[in-house]
Amino acid sequence: MTKNKPTHMKQQRLDGLADGIFAIVMTFLAFEIKVPVMPDFVNEATLFLALQRLLPIFLSFIMSFALLFTYWRVKIIT
Repeated sequence: MTKNKPTHMKQQRLDGLADGIFAIVMTFLAFEIKVPVMPDFVNEATLFLALQRLLPIFLSFIMSFALLFTYWRVKIIT
């Protein structure tokens, strides 16, 4: 006589899988931030302008990361 194996995942394995998915997605977010291309001569003004052009990407990264962190934190608490 063979025992029936449960077809559902154990909760710990499912939590580990979800944690891994969150970690991968957050890592992919960090890959989107690129170093700005700068001319040979860099002064404060050109550096400021290059960083200012990156501001929308950086703000969207922060908001996305905060949202993912919030979802992950709620998942851990519940």
